[in-house]
Amino acid sequence: MNTQELTEVINKYCKTESPGYAILIDGPWGIGKTHFVHQLFAEDKSIKAVHVSLFGVSSTSQVDDHVFAALIGCADVSDCEIKKAGDFIGKMFSAFGDKADGSAVGAIASLSGETLKKRALKNLNSDTVLIFDDFERSKLPPNETLAKINEFVEHQKLKVILLCDEQVIEDKQYFQTKEKVILYTNGFERSSDEIVTICFNSVNDFKCNKVDVLKAELTNIVEQFSLTNIRTIKHGLECFKDITNKIIELEPQYKGSPILSEILFSSIAFAVGYKDYGVPVSDLKKTASNSSELAVAFHMKKDEKKTDEQIKLTNWEKFYVELLGKGIHRIEFISIFELVCRGYLSVSAIKEDLKRWEGREARPDTPITHLRTDQLTSNKEFASYIDAALHILEAPDYEFYSTAELYSFCENLYFLYKHRAFSFKGNFEDKLKGFAKVAIKNCMNYTEPRAFGCKDDNDEVVKFIFEFLAKSSEEMAENEIVNGARKKLIKELKQGGVEKIVDSGDNAFSKPIIDNGVVSELMNIFPELDNVSLRSIGIFSGQDHEHKSFN
Repeated sequence: MNTQELTEVINKYCKTESPGYAILIDGPWGIGKTHFVHQLFAEDKSIKAVHVSLFGVSSTSQVDDHVFAALIGCADVSDCEIKKAGDFIGKMFSAFGDKADGSAVGAIASLSGETLKKRALKNLNSDTVLIFDDFERSKLPPNETLAKINEFVEHQKLKVILLCDEQVIEDKQYFQTKEKVILYTNGFERSSDEIVTICFNSVNDFKCNKVDVLKAELTNIVEQFSLTNIRTIKHGLECFKDITNKIIELEPQYKGSPILSEILFSSIAFAVGYKDYGVPVSDLKKTASNSSELAVAFHMKKDEKKTDEQIKLTNWEKFYVELLGKGIHRIEFISIFELVCRGYLSVSAIKEDLKRWEGREARPDTPITHLRTDQLTSNKEFASYIDAALHILEAPDYEFYSTAELYSFCENLYFLYKHRAFSFKGNFEDKLKGFAKVAIKNCMNYTEPRAFGCKDDNDEVVKFIFEFLAKSSEEMAENEIVNGARKKLIKELKQGGVEKIVDSGDNAFSKPIIDNGVVSELMNIFPELDNVSLRSIGIFSGQDHEHKSFN
């Protein structure tokens, strides 16, 4: 039921004289039920609405306490606190030497508070509407809470509106008791436009251009993934504003950059994962570093199941299945993770993220790798993807962002060829194998083979390409480590601390750390080294010869 329809239902209910039943507004936590009711009754001053939170209530007497607290405008007043107030007043009188007995004064104060509470509750009349919020967050069993609320409905003839998320209630007795107390249960719904408007009205001061375009994009995100928690969306939007404002402060040219769309999606996605799905922060950090690795592990886990029994998903896997896996936006932004999940706006992380982004955007998008087979694509658009992919096949100098992207390109293109999506003159299988061998040299980054994606072991072409690229990726990874160790060795030598290298274990590689290039550089710095450093390099070279650290 949308807000307009629900407004009419509530207005009609409030005009009914002693209705003898309550109504319930049902909706997921965070959708804005409380905000809606507050706004509705703020506009109509003729109705006396008393808003009562049941959060944490653990006894039926506390329900009365919370109603009384709401009536006098003092939150969380209880019997216990009234008693404490009486004791305090009594001690104050005794401390100042008042002739009256302090304990007697305290007892009177305590009794007066209790009497006032009972009288206030008893004097509530049919013009009052009690709004009980956070029903499902009461510590009392739901049926007991409802039975207590029924006293206001049945005995005092009051109008009562309950705000609740019934999806989290499992008590069968509650639903039996509900039939006697609640006549109408109205599901509360907000449109995507309405949710986004509420969020943008509370978050402002954007420095980026085309805020209306971003508003439309957020509406699409909310609609596509059925997001309803306004608090979560607000949190993501607030983080998006902060991080984009900082980016524009550092680099004004990003005011209208396409990266803003990616940052918007990532900000909302991390907020949803963190607040709604309860994904551990450690898993969200891995997602920001390399989401594909976690995705591959999940798919491998599914493939290894021998039976059709349902797999129990972790919080991250639910998050992936219901959100990340359905999107085509990139999510690897460490700076967004830091801000959304830890509250820290890291300038250094922003700069690193922008650097990676610029490296990826400096070249044209790779076709086929992001082609969604579960979405409709026009014939003209599909043909353009194929043409662009075949053009790359004839361009061995094309730069791929990573070895994983190269594998995805080859695998997807071969899949389409096998299913007769396009024709090719000559031996396509040999052409694709030869292309992979050449293109590997132009990959800007290596990826661990397990993050490549699910391969078809039964197809010889796919198997060949996978094995070749996997081996090449491992070699690239080792080369990077070895080169890093070489640089570290020279640096530590110059600083007189080569023993750090000797003790660190960085020298245990299948490839030599010291090659001709390193020897040439060592010869240049030997005259500058002291005796300690010279002895250290001698020990390093001799001890680690068996590990091929010296060639």
